[in-house]
Amino acid sequence: MFAFSDSFLAGYMAGESATDRQKAIDSVWQGIDGRRQITVDQSYLDSLSIQFQNAQANAEHNHRIASEWITHAKKLEQENVALRSQVAALNRVTAERNGLLKFLDMAGHLLQAQREGKAARPEFAELREFALKVAGIHMRGEIYEGLADQPKKMARLREIWEALR
Repeated sequence: MFAFSDSFLAGYMAGESATDRQKAIDSVWQGIDGRRQITVDQSYLDSLSIQFQNAQANAEHNHRIASEWITHAKKLEQENVALRSQVAALNRVTAERNGLLKFLDMAGHLLQAQREGKAARPEFAELREFALKVAGIHMRGEIYEGLADQPKKMARLREIWEALR
């Protein structure tokens, strides 16, 4: 029926033997380095590829959004610096205005005391000297901040104030 030559059978057996031998060697190497051959369905590979593309798109989107937020934060920092500068300027103007209002209050009190005939009293002269010191502070471009940190002077000013009322 089938006729095989001896050389054919010897070659076949040698090939089969070589394949078996290679499988054995591969099996030993797989055991050593932990590799093993598996079969993966193409749809699974396609799914992994789609997931990777989605993850990459999400990462690019997140990077773009983060960059926008960083740019926005830098602009806000610049605005913050500018606003702090404006607040400092306004604080100085407010402090200056408050000092001037204190001076005007003293000047008004002195004028009222003078109209009431109290200009010859020693309290009048003391309040006038104090008002002139405050005016000198403003004339030098400095700010008069009041006597809150000088309780003895504040108490004396109240005494003078009440005496000229």
